[in-house]
Amino acid sequence: MEWVVPDWYQRTPKEEVEGRISLFQALLRENGIESALIGDTVNEKVDLFYLSGTMQQAHLNVPAEGSPLLLHSQALTAAVA
Repeated sequence: MEWVVPDWYQRTPKEEVEGRISLFQALLRENGIESALIGDTVNEKVDLFYLSGTMQQAHLNVPAEGSPLLLHSQALTAAVA
């Protein structure tokens, strides 16, 4: 099955998501936190979207240094910006 994105649908720009991750990582470092795991519960869904640009059933691991890791259980094409 191919994921079809309507023309009217606007994705969060990659640069925007990268900037948000960088700011979040700076906060993690300032507070001595090695990593944060953002889930897909009702309370965390907005955070997941803000930091990854996706509303899929997923978890996002954001290390204080390095690349974040999106763990998802649905269509990969929907997660790729």
